Amino acid sequence: MEIRRVEGVFLQHALETAQGLKAENISKQMNLKLLTTVPQALLETFPEGTLLEGRVVQTQGGTLRVMLNNQELVAENLSDLEIKEGDQLGLVLEGKNPITLKIVSLQRRLNIEQVLQFVLDFQEEPPINLDLQKLQALVKNSGLFYERKLLDFLTGKVDLKSILEDTKAQLLSNIFNLAGQIHGGEVKDIKTIDQLFGMVLKRTENLKEIGNLLRTLYLENLNHWEFTQFVRFVESIGKREILEALEKGDKDALLILLSKGLKSIEDTPAGKSFSLAFERLKQFSLLVKDEELGNLFRSFFEAVEKEDANGLREVHKRLENFIEEGRRLLPFREKIEKDGLVWLQQLNAISQMQRLMVNEGTVVLPFKWEGHRGGMLIRTQKNEYKVFINLNYPEGFVSALLSSPKTEKVKAISLNLYTNSELFYRKMEKGKALLESMLKEEGLQLRALKLNLLPSSQSLKEVLKEGFYGANLYLVV
Repeated sequence: MEIRRVEGVFLQHALETAQGLKAENISKQMNLKLLTTVPQALLETFPEGTLLEGRVVQTQGGTLRVMLNNQELVAENLSDLEIKEGDQLGLVLEGKNPITLKIVSLQRRLNIEQVLQFVLDFQEEPPINLDLQKLQALVKNSGLFYERKLLDFLTGKVDLKSILEDTKAQLLSNIFNLAGQIHGGEVKDIKTIDQLFGMVLKRTENLKEIGNLLRTLYLENLNHWEFTQFVRFVESIGKREILEALEKGDKDALLILLSKGLKSIEDTPAGKSFSLAFERLKQFSLLVKDEELGNLFRSFFEAVEKEDANGLREVHKRLENFIEEGRRLLPFREKIEKDGLVWLQQLNAISQMQRLMVNEGTVVLPFKWEGHRGGMLIRTQKNEYKVFINLNYPEGFVSALLSSPKTEKVKAISLNLYTNSELFYRKMEKGKALLESMLKEEGLQLRALKLNLLPSSQSLKEVLKEGFYGANLYLVV
């Protein structure tokens, strides 16, 4: 489920092709289990849902040493992520027995050479197929500027259509609609929705198999012939109490009698099925993630062991109610696995990119178009926006470095064009006037335009190092 970003990063890969986790493995795939004893004072700083920042100071196999709240802790990496020394981890408390922390973000420091490799010489299949004619709409509706657009809408500067076209607005709408269907009413915040989705996944995990195992224990899965054969066998061995429970329809008393006299019936088909179901259900009782279901299982097996038929009737009824409620949620499980987790992941990707860009981060986007490869860098600085676009052709590359002040008073850009092709260079010279007129049509003032003929892509790298040398560059998973 890797989403690769550099201070924000493969934008559409994060927004369009992020893969949801298999629900059965969601906790394990992204968890750290603490191996050291955690002082109570530190544990109290771990409220559920609160983001914790940790720095990896050492790795050895699957064991990590992590600085968390100024204390070094040893943890086991249960995730599928390759974690390295120096990585910055975003963590939230997943469970307290044992203490496990869910990894919600990973940042790895990169140098400018590695970043430029993504933009200029990216060899893998680029994450998106970009329509250059739709580039403006792609960036405009990426979700990165949603809050600004919302403010413009509230002040009457843009219409509702502009808001509804935004990726973040669509994600929020999808997430809240799904949560409303599950909850049966309005859900007001993303944190609550995240917890709601998690609850549904826990409550429906292996639900069909658990229900089937319970029916097997109560002999409800036997067909007429199997049931008749079982009754005849019980009669032949003189187990009158089992027959009486069958005649009365007292399922819970029957279950206790069957578990108590298992050895006498285990060679029958019904006895074998009962034995296998009993052991399988015991395994589930130790593995289930839902706390309520875990408690019900413990009470269930305690009642069986104590031969407490009345207690078993009560817990059996509660188990049936739990399963019935779970059946109501099963259709939503599929929606959450297919869409809900992906929507939340996409929304988180946008939010992380927004935070990074506010802190003068750099978004990196390799792409392809019309069979060619290219790349883009978008950087926000204190007083300026800076964008670099590179297009690779068989004849050479064409690149543009644009900068624009962060002000609404003057909509202006400065533009540097680069190429290593004399043919492209001559075409750019001829098209200067056309370019300037096109910018004016868009309401942009061209402050400066400079054409640059470079000997190689290495020369372009040197130019970019000067423009992005001070950027905070991280690979974010």
